[in-house]
Amino acid sequence: MMPASLGIKHNLSQFLHQLFQVLLVGLTIGTMRTVVPTLAETEFGVPQTSFLLLSSFVVAFGFVKGFMNFYAGRWSETIGRKPVLILGWLVGLPIPILIWFAPSWSWIVGATILLGVNQGLTWSMTQTAKLDFTLPRERGLTLGLNEFSGYIGVALGGILTAWLTETIGLKIGLLWFGLSVVGMGLFFTVFFIQETRPRDQYRLLRNRLGEWLGVTSRLNHRTRRCDLPGPFSSLSAGATSGCLHSVRRVWLRNLSTL
Repeated sequence: MMPASLGIKHNLSQFLHQLFQVLLVGLTIGTMRTVVPTLAETEFGVPQTSFLLLSSFVVAFGFVKGFMNFYAGRWSETIGRKPVLILGWLVGLPIPILIWFAPSWSWIVGATILLGVNQGLTWSMTQTAKLDFTLPRERGLTLGLNEFSGYIGVALGGILTAWLTETIGLKIGLLWFGLSVVGMGLFFTVFFIQETRPRDQYRLLRNRLGEWLGVTSRLNHRTRRCDLPGPFSSLSAGATSGCLHSVRRVWLRNLSTL
């Protein structure tokens, strides 16, 4: 079956679902940024100005996220965008539980490492999936909305977590809010997000076909300039056009089976 047309207009439902995924990714990191410094001081005696807090949180998160960004792209070309996104949310499930049961600061660092894996896989895949079905002229808008949705999520995550902390407590607030956010991300990914890799493959094949037809058209034009006059010229032009027409039909038939 022919893939759906490219462009935001033709894929608005999936585009909005992907933006909602980015919002949930932002909520996850916003929650951790609010809770971890407070936990460090109140639960484990680590001052918020401590180099230990800064280095363990930032280095663990940044290094792991950068590493996973690289591998997320490679895995998505092998198993698809949706499975990698599901994997990212599955990795995020233990994070609130680890913080809830954490007996020492090392558990918080471990949760931060999982957060880096979660962010690297989910943020990368939501962006990659949107670029699969948007047109080249829409990519700037797509990336802008992606960043806007993500950082709105970061801000809302911090605000909501702070409110829950004051209302029901620090750890219990993080536990329920964190599990709710990750659970929603996993649920919507499994039941509403579509695999977009075939659309990217369709785009690549269509571009290659266009380039190939452009080259053969130029070659055909040059050949006609060198043709002999009379019936030989008509025979050559007819054979060339028939060959190109047949090859074009084969390519289009292959595209329609994607």
